[in-house]
Amino acid sequence: MNKTQTEQCDVVIIGTGIGGTVLGAILAKHGVNVILIDADTHPRFAIGESTIATTTLTLELMALRFGVPELAHITSIAEVSEHVMPSCGVKRNFGFVYHRPHTEQNAEEVNQALVVNEVHYFRQDIDAYMLHVAVRYGCKVYQNTHVEDIQFSDEGVTVTTRNGRQIRADYLADGAGYRSVLADKLGLRETPTRAKTHARGLFTHMLNVKPFDDCREVPQHLKQPVPWHQGTLHHLFEGGWMWVIPFNNTPESKNQLVSVGVMLDPRMHPKPEGSPEQEFADFLAKFPSIAAQFTEARAVREWVSSGRIQYSAKTCVGDRFCLLSHATGFIDPLFSRGLFNTMQTTNALAGLLIQAVKDKDFSKDRFAPVEKIQQGLIDFNDRLVHCSYVSFRHYPLWNAWFRLWLLTGNYGQLQIQRSMMKFKETGDPKHLEPVDALHPGAYTTLDSVHQLFNEAAGIVEAVDAGQVTAEAAAQQIYALLEENQALLPPFFNFTSPVERITWPSTPEKISQLLKGWIASLPQDIANEYFDYDIQGLLDRPVVKETIVKVPD
Repeated sequence: MNKTQTEQCDVVIIGTGIGGTVLGAILAKHGVNVILIDADTHPRFAIGESTIATTTLTLELMALRFGVPELAHITSIAEVSEHVMPSCGVKRNFGFVYHRPHTEQNAEEVNQALVVNEVHYFRQDIDAYMLHVAVRYGCKVYQNTHVEDIQFSDEGVTVTTRNGRQIRADYLADGAGYRSVLADKLGLRETPTRAKTHARGLFTHMLNVKPFDDCREVPQHLKQPVPWHQGTLHHLFEGGWMWVIPFNNTPESKNQLVSVGVMLDPRMHPKPEGSPEQEFADFLAKFPSIAAQFTEARAVREWVSSGRIQYSAKTCVGDRFCLLSHATGFIDPLFSRGLFNTMQTTNALAGLLIQAVKDKDFSKDRFAPVEKIQQGLIDFNDRLVHCSYVSFRHYPLWNAWFRLWLLTGNYGQLQIQRSMMKFKETGDPKHLEPVDALHPGAYTTLDSVHQLFNEAAGIVEAVDAGQVTAEAAAQQIYALLEENQALLPPFFNFTSPVERITWPSTPEKISQLLKGWIASLPQDIANEYFDYDIQGLLDRPVVKETIVKVPD
């Protein structure tokens, strides 16, 4: 293109990953003129492949709030298989299996948390689908288009591309991740990052990865209720962890691939010389029980071997701009919270931006709630993951810390469910809007749950500082949980280290437990989470119309 071409729009979004396209689709549905730009094209590889309940609930909430039903089409394996592509897997559990080097795995050192049929996203198909949704709602898209420069003025923002195109907009949302042109342009990166977590990554997609369930004999009394292969499997070890995310674990899937990745603390596991393939082979040689899964496996794409993956930004909003979730910062894929953070930020930003376009007011102060939510989510996730890495040194400590992850996740889920129940009860869309006063970790406006997490985290951090032994820290966490017994949901025995697995229960039993717990809760907690007719919650299907055939 020899001559500069100039276009005008309300909002320009850099990056057509899932965050940029979900935001674009919502804005366009509400009459906002949106242009999407991306240096790459679809379909393409991406990680962030495992959903959690708070992710899919937030997508469901946004589908209700903004009238974009396609967002609900990626909330369950049944919906994905019907509306997107039969290429994704099911997630029926969060599985954690603890390992020691050069030792067969101890079947008693495992944890499993059941989930309600979440999804293993084959991201190239999910992301391409959401791009097409954005286009159908009216977004204009330029792929294979590199951003050369960004300039701000009192009148707006001008994006200049490498091929000479100029796009003038009232507002810029940058969803380009770590390589954010805007973060570089404005010097927004924190150097060094404030993140406490230290990890580097090694990952790919593979064929012929064996289900872990088929790789060893386990006594019947030690078997978990759901096969590891029916969920996201985390192999844990001192200084890191490994994910195994199958896309081939439903009868309907046409995709035989499995996502495989290893996260390593570079201070304990420095990056070696040589190829990523050799590093992976050397890693397997240390852990015989993990290696059994990979005796016939082979990679179908090049390995990605990264340096430290943690990064952060001083601020994520300003006059006329916002850095979306992964342009602001990233911690670690552990616990699959990246997509949740993205959707929560998108929900906060989209409503404010729709109104800002109407008012022609794009000042930084208007988007302060986005700053609070997004930075708070990053900081909570960093503390959660950092403490997890510390706990990986000692299984009893991990077993104790596992409970804090489970507890805060439960409260986050309850808060989002409450929002949708209140909306369905009252019809008032304000219930679907983010609450500015929420503590992003547990998603509560109250201090009690947040304080419990902070105190437990402080105990684990004392282990890292050499101030207390791991054994003593585990006992302190259980004592802390005992002191806060009233806050603990009744579906799992949080105070007993013998309990390592959340077991399935009948709807009748769940109803009985929930009603009894609500009756015993401190009044402020009960008022925050259950100020509606809970029968509506109990009537929600336990399984999201899944087409998965559950094994006997």
